[in-house]
Amino acid sequence: MTPNPKPLTASPKPSKMNPKPLKINPKPSKTSPKRSTVAAAALRSLAALCLLASLAPRGAGARPGREGPAARGAQQGARPLWPGSRFTAADRARAVRRGLDFIYRTARDPANFESYGGDYLWCFYTVGASVSDAGVRREALRMGVERARHWRRTRGALPEDADALTVADYAFGGDAADSLGVRDARLKAQVRRAAGRYGARDFLL
Repeated sequence: MTPNPKPLTASPKPSKMNPKPLKINPKPSKTSPKRSTVAAAALRSLAALCLLASLAPRGAGARPGREGPAARGAQQGARPLWPGSRFTAADRARAVRRGLDFIYRTARDPANFESYGGDYLWCFYTVGASVSDAGVRREALRMGVERARHWRRTRGALPEDADALTVADYAFGGDAADSLGVRDARLKAQVRRAAGRYGARDFLL
């Protein structure tokens, strides 16, 4: 965990609706008296949007017919999200994939991932385990496993002088990596031992 990381940034294609890259203030270093949650909350909000948009029941509102699977899928994709909506289920699916691609793009930025690696892993695991679209689930898990392996490579051992914030960061990131199937029993044991040096107030305040 490096102090004073660079801000979370990404550079999507410019457009009239998005002329400038996203910039989110970084959370402070472990020497700061308070930990900012603005950037982490923004990341989780992006993940929540993907989840909410993808949790619609499969085939909701579709009527049985004699059409084949491809024709039924096309009809469902063309349905409005609600009566009178100008957006369709296909529009929603494309938006979810764009959002997921954006999150992955920012996760591959070294400064972003150094600061928010555990949040990114949680995001990919949650999307991969929850959404109704099988293609989105597979893609989220692929992204998550790739990032979890990187997280493990860069965190082979807990620093001997790790403070409570660092221990918590390793614990949350390690749990998310475990959930993605990328495990490290030795590091988990180190985190468990180090956590015993601190009380609840150390982690919460």
